[in-house]
Amino acid sequence: MQLSINADDTLYIGEEVVPEAELPARLDAIARENEGQDRPRQIMLRADKGLDYGRVMRIMGELNRAGLTRIALVTTGANDAPTAEAAVTDGSETGQ
Repeated sequence: MQLSINADDTLYIGEEVVPEAELPARLDAIARENEGQDRPRQIMLRADKGLDYGRVMRIMGELNRAGLTRIALVTTGANDAPTAEAAVTDGSETGQ
């Protein structure tokens, strides 16, 4: 599943625009669809490089709150091809 935040701060799930007020309920529904699966659903979080770091972290917080913890960060920018960051997590980090 892909969740995107464009430079203009528009949120998308896949290709669909999602108002921020609806995001928690949409993420909860996605998490419910994944219940009982062997592995958590992989979430590709695409964010424009020009966005405020705190903005991206708030969206990651919503993903974690919903139990969607297997997240790959992808940065995008007007002059660049998307770049996958090394911040892929399966939610099982222990901090060691």
